[in-house]
Amino acid sequence: MSTAKWHAIEQLLPRYDLGLTAPGPLVAGSTVDIGLRPTLLEIGLRPTLLDIGFGMGDATAEMAAREPDLDVIACEPHLAGVANLCRLLVDGGIENVRIHPGDALDVLDALADGSLVGVRAFFPDPWPRNRHHIKRLVQPSFETVTARVLASGGIVHLATDVADYALQMASVFTTWTPVLPPSRPMTKFERIGREAGRTIVDLAFTTRLSGLGHA
Repeated sequence: MSTAKWHAIEQLLPRYDLGLTAPGPLVAGSTVDIGLRPTLLEIGLRPTLLDIGFGMGDATAEMAAREPDLDVIACEPHLAGVANLCRLLVDGGIENVRIHPGDALDVLDALADGSLVGVRAFFPDPWPRNRHHIKRLVQPSFETVTARVLASGGIVHLATDVADYALQMASVFTTWTPVLPPSRPMTKFERIGREAGRTIVDLAFTTRLSGLGHA
């Protein structure tokens, strides 16, 4: 990474780091110590959404800015993307995002039942070789934990430019109710896929038709 990105990690990440270190579930109203943040994230006291694999963070920052009443837990293991999102949050004065610079499954495992209004994963790694499909994010175990952490009427929103992954996503959530995917900005990986001539597929599902809006 560049010197500027290392600076963002060292100087800015402590301000936005979720600080997921304590064992056990994060129940509604519990706080997570994130060091330099002026106030603590209170899980479940405001509508909270999990953003999995935000890449460079442009779409995450844009969506968070237009939904200031929604808390976003954003997960990404690659530090270059984490550094970029930190800079975007500072530049935009965005305070409703907390970052987990690691595996989103660790956050999912820690969250209490029904603590989220949404889970989104845009263009997760497709692991294109057949023998690597077991490493894909969206598989039956992901559906199970998503069903546990979503509140009634919560939505899972997925996007991919890989046709067979789209079919896999649909098959994993076959018992859920399809809904109109919420609007979202174009991501870097989507732009690459479109330029390569690939079809973009957005899928959204809910356990019930009540609750979170479907626009």
